[in-house]
Amino acid sequence: MHSDSIDTVLLIHGYSVRTLNSWGLLPDLLQGAGLQRQAIYLSAFVSLDDYVSCSDLAVALEGKIAALERDQALDLGRTALICHSTGAIVTRRWLLNRRSAGAKTPSHLITCAGANHGSTLAQLGRTELAQIFRELTQQTDVGRRVLEDLDYGSAFLRALNREWIDAWNDANAPLWKDTYCFSMGGTDHSFWQNQLVWQSREPGSDGTVRISGANLNYRFLDLKPPYDTVIPVVMAQPAPHLVTVNDNPAKVYSHTSQRAPDTKGLVLTGVTNIVEQLTHFGKKKVPVSSQTFGILEGIQTPAERPFRALQEAFAVQNDQAYAALADAWYKESIAWTNANPDEADATVVVAITAGGDVVDDSLVVIYDASGLQSMTASVIGTPIKNELSPSIVSFYVNASAFRATHPHSVHIEARTDTPYVTYDLEIDGPLSDDTVHSLTDNQFTYVNVEATRDPSGALVLYSLANPGLPGILNANYPPFDPKVSRP
Repeated sequence: MHSDSIDTVLLIHGYSVRTLNSWGLLPDLLQGAGLQRQAIYLSAFVSLDDYVSCSDLAVALEGKIAALERDQALDLGRTALICHSTGAIVTRRWLLNRRSAGAKTPSHLITCAGANHGSTLAQLGRTELAQIFRELTQQTDVGRRVLEDLDYGSAFLRALNREWIDAWNDANAPLWKDTYCFSMGGTDHSFWQNQLVWQSREPGSDGTVRISGANLNYRFLDLKPPYDTVIPVVMAQPAPHLVTVNDNPAKVYSHTSQRAPDTKGLVLTGVTNIVEQLTHFGKKKVPVSSQTFGILEGIQTPAERPFRALQEAFAVQNDQAYAALADAWYKESIAWTNANPDEADATVVVAITAGGDVVDDSLVVIYDASGLQSMTASVIGTPIKNELSPSIVSFYVNASAFRATHPHSVHIEARTDTPYVTYDLEIDGPLSDDTVHSLTDNQFTYVNVEATRDPSGALVLYSLANPGLPGILNANYPPFDPKVSRP
């Protein structure tokens, strides 16, 4: 809830951060822009403990902010939270919790390279190699619970983003009117071009978070029985989102700053070319860089675009200004999109649930009127299955190539490994129609498919008067004898 101009800023960092200096010059630049030193707070939370989850961190954040309100007279109506990476979803979870409790929410929330919909690196961070690395170099866990929350289509992210969009569109008290929310993402993954792991080198990504994954604009498409229509849930008011490119094209922004001599590039060029071919990472080759600049801690002067974007967000004090900035940032981002069509990508997460539970086994195929043509032409890499729930699948596609074969449909099957509980789900349904397209440049789309779990095959009733009953009284079941399993 807005009180007046911003006079306090809380900086909420991301996964694996362990030092307070991870913000670079940003705190000093904020002070130089007029904020008092005592009104700038640096977070320090534990993300590399296997028992700590993003929900835990949201609860811990509430405790610290409530203490500031009580002991330091913090006015959230004049407070902005600037979040990086995983800090975005921790803070958004905190904001929804606080809102549902009827407590005051902050004036501004700005997510910078926020993992608002997850990160491709989440599964990589849980591998045995990652565990060995953390143990040997940092003597820590890998933060398994946080990484599970960061996996595409995780239960945490699906719940967070559904609750968020419902609150955003609340007819009586929309979230965006209480807290002006902004997002921005970087585009530079050049430092990672000489790495063997494909996850860090996706087009339309800052090396860790996809632009679509950072965007606070997204949609849900609901498919419910009888599966003959798609029910879209879209943002009633677009949030300002900026694809952050500096006025000086020589300086673009990555997830975090990295600097090292380019020695591996000389040795691994042939290998990385093979990886590029196997993962189908577009046509545009990005030269290997020996230095990249983080979208926040890489800012060195107040004239740089990310810092000016922060100031533009701070200046928003009414709904009209909020809508105007959303339009201005959209036009700026579209200009980048049009200039970089190979990196204007989108993500689709398909989740099949029955009574709230994820189904056991599924097949998801997206196609157009010509069959699989659209996915073959536009797919980037291969579909990624959620590690805990393999029936939740994410597709990463080039948006313009996908749109070229509009409209699209989806074939979905759901099965179990037992005859006693079934879903009996096999559908061919629309994924878009003539007015609502399933994908938008640099945005996320969640496709929710509601299945019906049928456990009726797990129990039968036998009539005592059934003439066939005596013959099976001492036999083990199942299987059930169809001749006598009717009353």
